[in-house]
Amino acid sequence: LMMLSFSISRDYLPDPSKLMRPFFELISKGAGKLISHSWKGEFDPSSDSINLYLNTLANFILALIICSFWMVLDKQKNKGKLFYWMTTTARYYLAFQLLIFGFNKLFKWQFYFPEPNILFTQVAELDKEMIYWTAMGYSRAYSVFTGSLELLAALLLLFRRTSFAGALLAIAVMTNVVAINFCFDISVKLFSMFLLLLSFISLSPNFNRIKSVLSGKSYGKVETQFPAFNFKLHILIKTILILLLFGEAIQPYISSGNYNDDESYKPPLYGAWKVITFVKNGDTIPPLLTETERWRKVFFNRSGYFIYQNMEDEMYDNDMDFNESKKQIDLISTDSTLSFFSYREHADSLFLDGYFRNDSVNIVLKEIDLNYLPANSHKLNSFHWTIDSYYDNFK
Repeated sequence: LMMLSFSISRDYLPDPSKLMRPFFELISKGAGKLISHSWKGEFDPSSDSINLYLNTLANFILALIICSFWMVLDKQKNKGKLFYWMTTTARYYLAFQLLIFGFNKLFKWQFYFPEPNILFTQVAELDKEMIYWTAMGYSRAYSVFTGSLELLAALLLLFRRTSFAGALLAIAVMTNVVAINFCFDISVKLFSMFLLLLSFISLSPNFNRIKSVLSGKSYGKVETQFPAFNFKLHILIKTILILLLFGEAIQPYISSGNYNDDESYKPPLYGAWKVITFVKNGDTIPPLLTETERWRKVFFNRSGYFIYQNMEDEMYDNDMDFNESKKQIDLISTDSTLSFFSYREHADSLFLDGYFRNDSVNIVLKEIDLNYLPANSHKLNSFHWTIDSYYDNFK
C-alpha cells in the first residue's frame, strides 16, 4: 500500500500510484475528517504533508484488517510464498529507489552547486536544510562517494545471492539518510523511514543467519519458499526487469547529456553582479546603508529568478522572462506595476535600462568572479595531507 502511495513516474515503467491516488486521497481525507470535521488538507506524497501521515495511518489499519482476514481464510498455508513475494517486491522497489538517488548524486543532480544568491547569503539567514544542501553542493567527490554506496547497495539487492550484503549496506545508507532528514529538518522524513523499513524487510529472509552468528549456534533454515520457475523464463524476466530499472534510473542523464551538473549549461547572465551605479528617476543614489531603495547586488538564478540585494542585505526575488534575442528582461509581478529592462554587455559590465515598479532605472553592474570567493578558490578547495600545507596557502 505504501509503495502504491508514492509516485514512480518515469518514462518506461507504469505508475500505479496515479490510478490509486483517488483512493489514497479518499482514505487520508476520511482519516482527517475523523480528527476534525473542517479538515481540508491536500494529499501530497512528495513531502511530509499531514495528509501523507494520515494516509500512512489509514494504510496501516487497512493492512491489519486485510492480513487478519487472510490469516483466517488461508490458515497460513501460503505463508512462505507470500513472504517470498513480499521480500522480493521490497528488494526490487528499494533497489529502484537507490538507483534513482544514487545516479542523482553520482551526476550531481541532487546536490548541485549553490546558486549565486546563496553564496552571498549569510549562514545565519539560511535554514538548516539549505545549509546542508549548500555544503553538499560544494563537494562533488563526496556526492559521488555517497551515490556510489547507494548504487552498490542497489546492485547487490537485485540478485538473491548478494541480497544479504545489499540489505545490510542499504540499512547503513538509509539510517544515515533518515538521521540527516531529521537533524536538518528535510521534509522527506516519512519516505526515507519507509525505505529504511524496506531495507529491514529485504534483510528479513536472513534473520536466522544473523541470529546464528550472534548466538554462536548453527545456521537455521530460511523461512522463504521460492516458487518453482522455469529457469530460462526466470532469467529472461529478471534480465528485462533489471534493464528496465537501470534504464529508467539513468535515462534522464542520457537524454540531457548532463553527467556532471557542475559543468552543465547555465543561462546567459547567470551569476552574481555588483551594483556600481544606481539611477532612479534620474537621480543617482549613492551606496550608503541608509539608502534602502538602492541595490547592492543582483543575481541571475538558473531557475529563472531575478534576485536583488538591497543595502541592508535583504534579498528579494522575482520570476523573469528572459529574451536573449531582444536583449530584454521582463519581471513577472504579482501587482500591476511595470518592471522590465533592456540590457547590454560590455567586457565584465552589464547595463540595465528600464523600469522597476513603475520607476525608471539605469543600473550599471560589474560581474563578480565566483571562482575567487574563499569557498570556491582552488587553493582553499585543494586537498591537504597536513595542516602545514593548508596554512602555506595563505602566505
